[in-house]
Amino acid sequence: MCDDPLHSRREVITLSGNPNLKNRHAFSNALDKALFKAFEQLHRDTHVPKSKLLDEAVELLLQKYGREIPRSRE
Repeated sequence: MCDDPLHSRREVITLSGNPNLKNRHAFSNALDKALFKAFEQLHRDTHVPKSKLLDEAVELLLQKYGREIPRSRE
């Protein structure tokens, strides 16, 4: 838990958009345009939810950098 009131406020604002998120954390970011286009095409071709594709990508990055891959309670 962060004691910074601005951090807490941001998190509430971010998550208040979808109160049904129980085991996920909503965030926004930017991607290279070509990577985004390829990511969108992969999603369309495989019908795998974007959130699951991102989970897999982050797991691969953590593995690449020798970091522990946490397991959620899903």
